[in-house]
Amino acid sequence: MIWMTVAAILALMTVFPLLWMVSIAFKGAQESFSPALLPSAPTWSNFVYVLTEVPFIRYMLNSLFVSVTVTVVALFFHSMAGYALARLRFPAGN
Repeated sequence: MIWMTVAAILALMTVFPLLWMVSIAFKGAQESFSPALLPSAPTWSNFVYVLTEVPFIRYMLNSLFVSVTVTVVALFFHSMAGYALARLRFPAGN
């Protein structure tokens, strides 16, 4: 029972930021900083603003470029480090 309680608390800690983010997306500007989890008057205006007045596709492409570049560079360097650790003998390696 203790492990189930710990797992439930950890699951809630993991999911809560996502729920908070979705909740704020549906809040208006007046209540965006209110501590209530559910908005009193849900609105779609935030989504309309992002999809019509902000270069959203450009921001997504920038994020894709950065994430792909970081992943490729990290794979390159990590594979070299893995090869060195597997093939070379280091002092106190055991």
